[in-house]
Amino acid sequence: MPEKDYDGKVTPEEVASATMYLKDTLGKDGVQELIRRISKDKEGKILVEDIVKLASHAEDANTIEDKKV
Repeated sequence: MPEKDYDGKVTPEEVASATMYLKDTLGKDGVQELIRRISKDKEGKILVEDIVKLASHAEDANTIEDKKV
């Protein structure tokens, strides 16, 4: 989750950390595909709340994977 202190605001450091994580794990094409899939307005823009939901789902999936190992 990009917002570590849960104050409803994202710091530049949190954005940088999340951006680097996405770049390293998905690559440019993967990030573009991710944005295309979660953009509700189909203009290539996404709501912060949708990012939080996505991050929560990813964390849940990682937790499940960790338990399998």
